[in-house]
This record gives sequence, structure tokens and C-alpha cells, in this order.
Amino acid sequence: VVGTISRTRLKHGRLHDLAPLVTAGPTPCFGRMDAAILKKKLYEPGNVDEVADDLFTPSTVGGSDDDLEFASDGERSSGDDGPAVRPAASACIPWYMYALTASASLNSMNYGFSIGVSAGIGVFVRRDFELNDMQEGLFFASLAFTSTLGGLLSNTITDRFGRLRNLVLTQALTIAGLGWCSCAQSFSALLLGRIVWGISMGMGMPISPMYIAETAPAQHRGKLTTWVTFAINIGLTIGFVVNWVLSGLPPGLNWRAMTLSGVLAPAAIIGLAVLFMPESPHWLVLQGRGDEAAQVMRRTHAAGEDVEAIIRGIKLQIEEDSASTEVGWQPLLIPERRYRRAVLLALFLPIAQQITGIEVVLMRAPRIFKEAGVAPTEAEQFALSITMGLVKCMFVAISASLVDTLGRKPLLVVGSLALVASFATMAVGELPRVPGALVAVGVMIFMASFSMGLGPLCWVYASELFPSTIRGRGMSLAVVLNRVTATGISFTFVPLCNILGGQFGYFVLLAAISAVVAVIASFLAFETKGL
Repeated sequence: VVGTISRTRLKHGRLHDLAPLVTAGPTPCFGRMDAAILKKKLYEPGNVDEVADDLFTPSTVGGSDDDLEFASDGERSSGDDGPAVRPAASACIPWYMYALTASASLNSMNYGFSIGVSAGIGVFVRRDFELNDMQEGLFFASLAFTSTLGGLLSNTITDRFGRLRNLVLTQALTIAGLGWCSCAQSFSALLLGRIVWGISMGMGMPISPMYIAETAPAQHRGKLTTWVTFAINIGLTIGFVVNWVLSGLPPGLNWRAMTLSGVLAPAAIIGLAVLFMPESPHWLVLQGRGDEAAQVMRRTHAAGEDVEAIIRGIKLQIEEDSASTEVGWQPLLIPERRYRRAVLLALFLPIAQQITGIEVVLMRAPRIFKEAGVAPTEAEQFALSITMGLVKCMFVAISASLVDTLGRKPLLVVGSLALVASFATMAVGELPRVPGALVAVGVMIFMASFSMGLGPLCWVYASELFPSTIRGRGMSLAVVLNRVTATGISFTFVPLCNILGGQFGYFVLLAAISAVVAVIASFLAFETKGL
């Protein structure tokens, strides 16, 4: 079976929490039993105890009954009429799976670098091209807006041509956009280059979490998918370091060098995609290439895993998804009742991730620190930005270590609540006669809270919840919603600060928004750990 199932969760009434995942998850939760019978019981009231008793027979296996897996028919002992169980599969992750995860995560690292380096580029571009507030807002929002277009294109390319081909095309466009920006002699030419750069970002955003989720063993999917967020934060920190190192170059050369340094990662990704990385097993199954998918999974799963059973489960899920929904946008925009909660959650979190202000804080960090009076010089602003990136990396690593043990929902809810406290701290730091250093403290709390919750879990949930036949469209729509929200937040930063009387009012607004997000997440989210 894919993953392990806790008898305790079922016996204590949490079976209904898992209901959307039986049909909406990326891999079937119950791949070695009759899924149709389970679903029928699952959606009939009063069957929690009956299903739990039917699924588990503790006497058939030694040890705890909290970590059991179903056996295939060939593994049943003779004369056993009940559903057999066997010890959980090995927890070992093959080195090859780690290597594929790291390779795919380079794409996300490049995304983080784009955000981080833009913070420094914006400081010098404003000076060199004498930009006003509106043009500065357009500069920062351009990547977010055009990445929306890339997100729409990603669906078609990813579903039709595969995850790997989309990855290669994305990196080629990134190199082209960066090269154009570095040679720009006017603000309009710079914007054109950022349009190409932004389209490539939008096309690439869904690939890494989708590829890892479709390749990794289910019981390790959450931990490995959080590598995406960790890679984003490494890229972000590298971008801040590049800003700090290259800020001393002559005017007009500094920001061009910052931009051009971003071509290294895309070039490496193209090489890895061509020479090392296989296509996603899930996409191969969708194309009827099950034998190739099995070959890949024998290298990505631990020895002893029944790969053929997993492949059969994926095929069954694809057939059920195809039979129950018309493949198109309707299942996403008007989901069936049984999919509704899963789809709503997967689409809500990308909006929540951006509406709480992450890209504003990241890209406008130098300005925020300067106006708070804690970093008057550019060198000090970039140094604080590096510290901010390191804090993010540290707490993403903590989140990765907890996501498959503590679970997704607790991290999401607690992290969202902590965002409220972080913005309240920043707002207090903007008050008269209060040390501006409190703003910097609030920013660090924000980075820690975001990196524990909404940062990684947004894409963990999204990659787990969409049905397989619409996963490409689902991830594409999630990216579009994420980028549209990011565009609005980035573009309105300066106007809202002016309307609300400065950064104090803006931080109060973000605190209120974060509180609403925390409440919605606590009611809408459900646990997907181990499924």
C-alpha cells in the first residue's frame, strides 16, 4: 500500500477527515484493497467503526497496531478470511530519490534567487533610471504579474509534453530573460526582459513540487516536498548575498552583474534534466508507459516496495478520476461535493501565502529597514536581508523535520497565528519613541512563522490534493492565483502605505489579514500526513 495508515486515526472518528484524500490524493491511500467498497462505506454515516474493524486485524501481525499496512492477496496466509496486514515498508529513502529531489529543487532555488536579487536590483535601478513610486511598483510587480501568464502556459506544456520538458523550456526562457535585462538601456527595455523572466518563473513554479510528489514514496512525500521551500530560501539568501557582494561595483554595472549571475542555476538544471533526471512516473502512467514508470520507481522507492501494486493503484485512481469527472477546468472551478474541500484548500493556500505579504517583505526589505531607521546604508540593509534569509532557511529545515511527524495542519495553523504576532511587533516598532530595531525583530519573527507554515505547506498541500487527471491544471491554477495575489500586494505597497499613514498602518492591515487566514485555515485544513 502507498504509505501507512493509523488505526487510531480511524477508530477515533478521523476517517471522515481522510475522505477527500481517498479520491483526491495524488496516490491512492488504499491501493491494495477494494477502493470502491471503502469509498461506499466512507460516505455512509455511522460506518467509522465498521470500516476500522474491517481494515485492521491486529492479531495478524506483531507489534503496535498504529503502524500497519495492507498485504496484497498473494501475501495473505492460507485460510485468512480477513484483510491481512504486514509491517510498514522500509523507512529508508534511496539516494537516487534524494538526488532527484535536489535536482528538481534547483528550479525552486532559482525562483527564490529571482526574488532576493530583485530587492537589490530595484534599489539601483530606481537611481539609474530615476524611477518614481509608480514605476518602482511596476518594476517589482512585473515579475509577479507576468508569471501569471507563465502559470497558465505551464498547464498545457506539463500535461501534454511532460514535467521534464517543461523544466528544460523554463530554464531556457529564464536565461533569455536574464540576458535581456542585463543589457537593457532603458526602463521599458528592462521591463520587457522581466516579462520573459516572469513568464519563465510562472511556468516553472508548479514543476518542482509536482515532480517530487509524483516521484517520492508516499510516506516521505511531505518531507521531500518541503525541499522546494528550503531551496527557495537558499536561493533567496544567495540573492541577498549577491546584492551585498556586488553593491560596491560602479553604478550601472552593479545591478547588471546581479541580474546576470542568475544564469548559473538554469544552465545546471538543463544539464541535469537532459543527462540525469527521468520523467515523472505518474505522468508516464498517464501516457500508458507503465513499464517505464516501474523502472523509475524501483530506483526511487526502498527495496521491498511492491512497485507493481503502486502502479496498479495509480492506474485505478486515474480510471476513477476520468470516469467521475470530465477532464477540463470545471472540476476545479465547480468541484464535485466529494472533491470540494480538498480543491478549495489547495486553491486557498496559494492566495493566503501571498496575501499575508511575503513578497512585499522580501523585495522591499531594504526600504522597510531604512524607513524604520535600523539600516540607513545600503550595505547594512543588504546585511540585514542576508540575516532574514538565513532565518528563513533555518525554520524551513525545522518545518521539514516536523511535517511528516507532527503533521501539516498543526504547522499551518500555528504558523498563521504567529504571523499576526509578527506584524503586530512590526507595527509597534513604527510607533514614536519605540526603537526601530523592533521592526527588524518583527521581520525575523515573520520569516520564521512563514517558513514553518504557509511557506512550505502551501505547495505540499497543493501537490497532494489535486486528482491526477487534473493535477497539471490544478497546479497551474494555484500558481495563477498565487501570482495574481502577489502582483496586487507588490504593486499596492507604496499606495497603501501612503493611504494608511505609513508602514504602521500597513503592518496593522497585514496583521488583520493574517488573522483571517489563520481562522479559515483552522476550519478548512485537514491532515494528509502519511497518505
